[in-house]
Amino acid sequence: MKHKFSDVIDRISGLPDQIIHIIMLNLSTKDATRTTVLSKRFRSAWDSFPVLDFNSTYSRNWSTVSGKHQFLEYMQGCIQRRAKNLGLLKFRLYVDAVLLDPIFRATDEAIIYAIANKVRELDLTFNKYKSNSHGYSLQSSLISAMFSANTVTVLKLAGLDLKSLDHVNFPSIEEMNLRGCDMGNNLKISSDRLKIVELLGCVGISHIDVCSSNLTTFSYQLKKLSNECDINLTACKSLKKLILKKVGLTSECLKANVSMLVLLENLKLGGCDKFEDICITSPSLKTLEIHDFKRLKKIVVVAVNLDSFVFRTHNVNSECDIKVADCLFLKVLDISNARITDSWVEKTVSKLQFLKHLKLSACFLLRKIRVHHGALKCLKLIHCINLREVEFHCRTLTSFNYIGEGIHSNFCINSPVLEADLYINGGFLVIPYKELRDFLGFFDHCKSLSISGNSIQWLIFPKDLRERLLPPLSDIKHLTIGSSIGSSICSTVSDNIIELVDALLWLSPHIETITFASSYIQNKSLKLEYVNIEAFEEEGLLGKEDQLCCQTLLIKCWRHFMKKVSMENFETSDQRKLRNYFRHEAISCSISLGASLLPVCLCSVLTVQVEKKVKTVSFHLDREALQWFQWENCTKKLSNWEDFIKAFCREFGPHKFEDFTEPLFKLRQTGALKDYKSEFRRLDTRIGDLSPSFHFSCFIGGLKEELKHEVKLLRPSTVQKEMIYDVEVDLKLHNCRSFSNAKSKFFLPPIRTENIIKAESATKDNLPIIKLTSEEIQYKRQNNLYFYCNEKFAKGHKCVGKQILLLDLGYSSVEEEEIMQGLHEQEPEQITACCITTGVLFDTSSPQVIKTMKDMAYIKNYTMIVLFDSGSSHNFLDDGLVRKLSLVVDASEIFDLMIGNGGQVKSKGACTATTHKIDQYIYTYDMLILPLGGCDIVLGIQWLRILGPILWDFEKLSMEF
Repeated sequence: MKHKFSDVIDRISGLPDQIIHIIMLNLSTKDATRTTVLSKRFRSAWDSFPVLDFNSTYSRNWSTVSGKHQFLEYMQGCIQRRAKNLGLLKFRLYVDAVLLDPIFRATDEAIIYAIANKVRELDLTFNKYKSNSHGYSLQSSLISAMFSANTVTVLKLAGLDLKSLDHVNFPSIEEMNLRGCDMGNNLKISSDRLKIVELLGCVGISHIDVCSSNLTTFSYQLKKLSNECDINLTACKSLKKLILKKVGLTSECLKANVSMLVLLENLKLGGCDKFEDICITSPSLKTLEIHDFKRLKKIVVVAVNLDSFVFRTHNVNSECDIKVADCLFLKVLDISNARITDSWVEKTVSKLQFLKHLKLSACFLLRKIRVHHGALKCLKLIHCINLREVEFHCRTLTSFNYIGEGIHSNFCINSPVLEADLYINGGFLVIPYKELRDFLGFFDHCKSLSISGNSIQWLIFPKDLRERLLPPLSDIKHLTIGSSIGSSICSTVSDNIIELVDALLWLSPHIETITFASSYIQNKSLKLEYVNIEAFEEEGLLGKEDQLCCQTLLIKCWRHFMKKVSMENFETSDQRKLRNYFRHEAISCSISLGASLLPVCLCSVLTVQVEKKVKTVSFHLDREALQWFQWENCTKKLSNWEDFIKAFCREFGPHKFEDFTEPLFKLRQTGALKDYKSEFRRLDTRIGDLSPSFHFSCFIGGLKEELKHEVKLLRPSTVQKEMIYDVEVDLKLHNCRSFSNAKSKFFLPPIRTENIIKAESATKDNLPIIKLTSEEIQYKRQNNLYFYCNEKFAKGHKCVGKQILLLDLGYSSVEEEEIMQGLHEQEPEQITACCITTGVLFDTSSPQVIKTMKDMAYIKNYTMIVLFDSGSSHNFLDDGLVRKLSLVVDASEIFDLMIGNGGQVKSKGACTATTHKIDQYIYTYDMLILPLGGCDIVLGIQWLRILGPILWDFEKLSMEF
């Protein structure tokens, strides 16, 4: 049976082209093309899309001749379907030049179309079939048109033959990127708008002359070392970034250019093998990187504002003298494969008082380093294989990273906030456990320690050595174990989980967290909690049997003090192994179970002295169990273990004949979901022989009806998942109820008037009674007099002496309605209260707010909307604005406010002496706090009456006073 959906709205067809174009701009080219099949609207918008991206590799048969023709025909079809003079933001073409037919000039037509439609970014890539093949040749007129186009601001060309390009003068190009293009010997670039020039892999250039006053970045990088090349950038006074890689440049040419670039901040030099010495003097230079110089012998840098210096080379035998000590504000020093000595490090680092990061890699001459520094924060020592002694006194050092095999080295790093990361190449035939223990002991004072390597087996110390050696990491609280061989750490942990954890607990007997890190899966972690060790020892709670394992050791083992163990992300089999391990080894420990009976059960079966069992258990009681123990211990001493067990089980344990199945089956949610789940768990834990389906049915059957049906729709498979769904559904229902209550926030019932009526009746009972005859009534009516007094009738009149009149009419012709009319002429007593117009409590679209005069006010430099409302008795301030401005609130000033619809609402206090500015005038007065929906401030009669006479013009919405 087919259903017709007549109410379906096509929202996509209603979108304007600009919105559809924005959607396409955030998609890849393939995905943007696929959107054309969604609707006809997307199809028509695609033909006016301001970005054209043609890539021959998107075609299935792009490497064949037929695939080439299909691609070119597709490109021609897209261009022909587009309207003329639409304008292009970007035109990108990627095609293999070797497949292009010289006769078939479809690519030339596409480029001409892009230039004619005022393209802003032109990106052309003609991929070479071989790295040494020549670039694709375009018509010289077309090349000139690309560089001289008035609308092109970004030009990116790759794989083209640009040998004919000698003198380039672009009128509008700001960024030029040439990759793998064949260039001529001379290249002269002149443009006032040019900001970025990148020449990547462009061979054949021997002279480059750039004249651009706004150029900020120049990069010339080659894959192979070129012949001698002369570069002139002296006219680029705004240049800030210069990158030269494998360029045949001389040191004199570099020095001449750098000295003239007064704004240069970043300089990167790489592979310029003709350099023998580098001397750089620049007051503006901030970053200097020097890579792979084979013949370099000397580096002298004089740059006061230099922040970072990086020197790296792959030539181990390179002897280079580096002088950067005059860079007083240097913060980052990174040196790799340099033949620097111990004295060089000590002298240079001591002079650099602002140094923050120091990295030394493969510096084989280093043997003993002693440094005192007051600002260093990060230290990295990588593969300094001959380093035997390291001594750093840096109180601010927070990070230390070491990679190497130097377990025979001595490390002394004096820092109270150190976090160390050690990677040890443990490729030992025979593991030197004693040296390894001494090496780890140097990092006992760290806040956290991370140990990694190609194997973690060497961390498992033999048990005979554990009995003879002290733990090296007794003060470490957080330990991370990692591995460089991806998933090997996972298999190692799973295979030797008990041996590894037992060895780690010996290494650090008071550890709080153990993390097994891996880059492939989620990290596994153990969180351990301990009792107060000092109090435990002072009370003498260790029995003689317990002390046998560590009786002769200076540092006591963890078994006597561990309170709780939590496991995260371990597999089920590993959890079972660890749970059995801790239950067997720990004296009294709860393993993520949270059961109050567990310490009692463990203490009753483990070797604790009978007279000390009660006190031992008291260390592990918490919440209700601890309160019960303190109360019982005050009323009657629970020193006897058997009495304690009976009292404890009587309070918390199940009765022998108590049936928990019936109350579990009858359990219903009457209050909060949290209380229901707690009671369900309490009853469910006492029943162990029921099927999971029974537990599932009981739990969902006891929920509230509104919650039960919502959870059933989610189809949870277990009770645990059902409890998770319950929380989310309950929160959803709670938010729905809160929203419905908020909608009727200000529609309260009218003010009760019972007290006013009672007051009137009580007053009437005490008034004197005067009888009026029919003649007197007729006389008063003819003379326009009140029935209650002898005064003339006037609107708003009040009688001075109130009285009750008895009209004795007998059987006269005066109608009863006329007589009773006089009784209703008495007006009720006037009631004075705070009131506010209904419209200002809601959005600004309310008719009342639109017709109210508005202006701008300022409080503490914050701009807000103020309404002048003669229907409001007082001045009001929005409560959200009070929180935003942190105004002082007087909570004692709370009033009942009458709303225009007859309801009432309470104010939330008052802000006394609030000062604000309207136009050029400053006012100070008290304001009541109330949630306002259509404005920030309401100025009522309280403010308007101080202005005196006011001339209102509600047509122009203006007021004069």
